[in-house]
Amino acid sequence: MLLDDGDEPAASKPHGSHEPTDEARRPANLRRWPIAAAAALLLVGGLVAAQGVIDRRERAATERLRDVPGVLLPVDESLRELWQTDLTWLWAPPVRVGTDLVVGQVGPDGSQTVRALRADTGEVLWEAPVAPPEPSPPTSMEWQATPPACQLAAADSLVSCQVWDGYELGAVEWAEPDEPDRPLPTRQRLVVIDPAERAIVVEHELERLGSVVMLDDVFVTATADAQGIVTVRARDVRSAQTRWTRDLAPVPADEGAALDDWATTWGTEAVLSPSPHGLGLSVMAAQGTWMLAADGAVLHAGPPGSRLESLRAGAVTLTDQATGSVVLLGADGSRAPHPGHAVRLTVDDGSAPGRCLMTRGGLIVHDCATGEPLWTLDSYVPTTGVLLDGVLYSSSASWIFAIDIVGEEVLWQWERENGAPSDNALHTDGRALLVPDEPTRSGSFSAPTRVVALSLADGEELWTAPINQEGSGSWLVSVAGMLALLEGAEPERLRLYGS
Repeated sequence: MLLDDGDEPAASKPHGSHEPTDEARRPANLRRWPIAAAAALLLVGGLVAAQGVIDRRERAATERLRDVPGVLLPVDESLRELWQTDLTWLWAPPVRVGTDLVVGQVGPDGSQTVRALRADTGEVLWEAPVAPPEPSPPTSMEWQATPPACQLAAADSLVSCQVWDGYELGAVEWAEPDEPDRPLPTRQRLVVIDPAERAIVVEHELERLGSVVMLDDVFVTATADAQGIVTVRARDVRSAQTRWTRDLAPVPADEGAALDDWATTWGTEAVLSPSPHGLGLSVMAAQGTWMLAADGAVLHAGPPGSRLESLRAGAVTLTDQATGSVVLLGADGSRAPHPGHAVRLTVDDGSAPGRCLMTRGGLIVHDCATGEPLWTLDSYVPTTGVLLDGVLYSSSASWIFAIDIVGEEVLWQWERENGAPSDNALHTDGRALLVPDEPTRSGSFSAPTRVVALSLADGEELWTAPINQEGSGSWLVSVAGMLALLEGAEPERLRLYGS
């Protein structure tokens, strides 16, 4: 900072004035220095305080969104490739425990382990063997065991992993008659690990066929018997003591439903999946589809060939797979038309409660409970998006836009230089909107070559970071709070990015 030393241009001196001596000037200058120094300190202090407020706000936003599914770990302009892994992460993704990743791994001999990795380097911190080598791996076709699939349990203090082993050649239940036998596991277990102790706590034997969903400290399984009864059972993750059991009778089929196709698809398997927003879980089987609360109570049921989907604020839609018709189900059993497609939110912080999003020639914001449209925006047709603090961030072919779904207005737009790459998903770390971009693309398919960070508040471009400079990557996805690039037109590797 340049401080004023009291000099004035000669032309500005009054006629007849005389130049004071150094001794005469010095007391006046010395009197001004404390004032100037104090002003400088105030200015610098104000800047520091303002930056401190911004830093605190960013930390508060990061902390608030830390446990929101889909939100990435904080990144900045130093975003770069950290390390690579294979594609097993896509169907058996790691879970984050503190700053580490826990993931299942299969060795060349069929042995299986659960490993903890450093998120920034991939270094193996510890591993727990969960299955021995396969004594005689099937050789009639290219063979690879399914890696352990892990989930967080008991308020994230434990990790539970489904483990399949004992592979033998067999016929897949829904396979065509002329299809060759495939390697199938003969055993399934749930292995519970305490990552703090780096030790296996307990193992639970499971049915060979059947999915598992963790609901905090219970694990839920589902099986279908020969009579078509689907039994859903919840057990304590440590003791395996039964918490509740629900028997689901077949749901009458709609007239004209293609049940043969549906039964061929599912066989006798019942598939569980957790419902977002803490609603419980959904059950899909050849006998019907159901949505259950966390205590096992049946919330909704649909006929075979239908799909139940949880939206925001407890809203549920029932989709007929054959006709594509969609209805909104109320908590009281009422049904309302839902003549559109729900906007898939990759991140939803729970803001703007009671407002759901769908598209039908434009964006429609509707009441989650009744389906009644609240307002529409005809010029925007988002299919996916990020919802933070009541603002929907989404994209079209060339534009990124932010829409206040409560204030009912478009806040800002940002235009890509050369349209959207084939990968058009948006990501966020809670501080900025992260946009995959390909400014020099040509042709109908292109891969992102940079990430552009936009301000959530006004769409200002904050920074850019190069990715995929070799041009071999294709899709940018989110894995365990990290950005990952699928490598190659037929991907075989994942490149993990971070700051």
